[in-house]
Amino acid sequence: MSVDADFVVTALSVQMPAVLRWSGAVARRLRQFNIALTGKSSGSASTDALTLADLTIQELIVAALRDTDPIFRHCRIEAEESTGDLGRFATESELTIALDPIDGTKQYRDKSGNGYAVMLHLRNATDVLYSLVYIPEKGEHGWWVEGAAGRVACGPDDPSRPALDVVRSLPTFEASMPLKSRKIYLIGFQHRERMAA
Repeated sequence: MSVDADFVVTALSVQMPAVLRWSGAVARRLRQFNIALTGKSSGSASTDALTLADLTIQELIVAALRDTDPIFRHCRIEAEESTGDLGRFATESELTIALDPIDGTKQYRDKSGNGYAVMLHLRNATDVLYSLVYIPEKGEHGWWVEGAAGRVACGPDDPSRPALDVVRSLPTFEASMPLKSRKIYLIGFQHRERMAA
């Protein structure tokens, strides 16, 4: 079955802000406990970190994708962990929903910083079509980044308003705006850093 990418982008942009906000709240709360787990072994300490939060948040996001809109089941899922009802999604599709329930797990687990994030992306074989990122501990109430169709918007969360309203009202980053930093952070490309940058 062919899946309309624009339809999936719209559905994700409507359904997922609340889910990522809930996920961020769970991450903040679980971080107060010793929730480190063992079991990942890629050979890199940065990518082998695993916590109960990774598993719990992925379970929550996968269930939301399964239950909120049937179109999501026609996409493949690339999930960081193996939890959740992953078998309900397509094994072959031109569109892939990629999840990282806790990006920055090592920092999250070790409590060495607050830059961890809950991430969801939609991609095809060549392009990222949509990204929604929630950074639970940036700013007073968290921070959003949304990217789609040449638009990148980011700004603080406001839990007194529905998550969708907050994301829809975020200021847009313009390519002509001056950068505050020339630094780029890459992980997962240890053997091909120059090419990946």
